[in-house]
Amino acid sequence: PEHFAWLVCGVSVDEGFADGMPNLREVVVEGTVHVMEIDHRAFARCPQLGSISFLSHFSTTLRTFGDGVFVACAALVRVELTGFPELSCIGDSFLERCDSL
Repeated sequence: PEHFAWLVCGVSVDEGFADGMPNLREVVVEGTVHVMEIDHRAFARCPQLGSISFLSHFSTTLRTFGDGVFVACAALVRVELTGFPELSCIGDSFLERCDSL
């Protein structure tokens, strides 16, 4: 298996992207990440992420990691994976916008 890191931001169901950027938290998960069902609503409410169809293949609704950083849904904002620099670019611009809020 390839070694890669995912940078994700989690939001609760009651505090989604449509309401701004509440409680943004970040974490880097290195190693194998199991892909589960994707929650398209999280992406539809965050236009900064760009193409939903392109990201869906690598994104997922993530369950809790560590101390409960992820609640009901999560949006993939960066993938460091050889051959897909576009995803890192999307993630970087997204994080810059979040940091400025």
